[in-house]
Amino acid sequence: MSATRPITPADWKRIEEALAGRFGSEKLMCDGYKLTISREQEKNKLVLVVYVNGVWKGEWLTNDCEERRRFFCRSERRLFSKARVEKNMAGMGKRQKEKFIAEMGLDKTMAFYMPVWSSFTALRRHLVKNNKEILVLQPEYVVVSGAGTSDQRILSEHATLREAINSEDVRYEMGDVMKRLPDGTLTTKF
Repeated sequence: MSATRPITPADWKRIEEALAGRFGSEKLMCDGYKLTISREQEKNKLVLVVYVNGVWKGEWLTNDCEERRRFFCRSERRLFSKARVEKNMAGMGKRQKEKFIAEMGLDKTMAFYMPVWSSFTALRRHLVKNNKEILVLQPEYVVVSGAGTSDQRILSEHATLREAINSEDVRYEMGDVMKRLPDGTLTTKF
């Protein structure tokens, strides 16, 4: 189990920088939901994809539910493009067009939700607005250089002991594996 702590502005900046590259993944806890934000490629662009408790379900796209409201990006599209409506009503007067559009519902929009975000800032604002408590998940195992000294610093963080032991920092004898306790302190006893 990873340790958690309330998110800070510095954490938001670190997360944004971690997700700014080609690949990346960050984990948060939002009101009891485990959120994974992953940088992925969609068609020809990079986007942020949100997974709730490790998955995203198709039913969240169509059914109104907590997961959709809290974490998914809402978009609106016109049912009929403005250009198409104008083209089909060529030759009508302005008042006649407005009346026809209103009667036929040609100006209606459709809202839909997707777990895909193109902007980290928009995602962050949405999470802050729709969740009361946002916590940072801290990996349970860390590789540390200078363990137990005043020069102690974290080289890398890992979710499992196996990942930590197999990391390059340990293989090249650059650091020691330590376990992060729930209060955030590090220990070699585990």
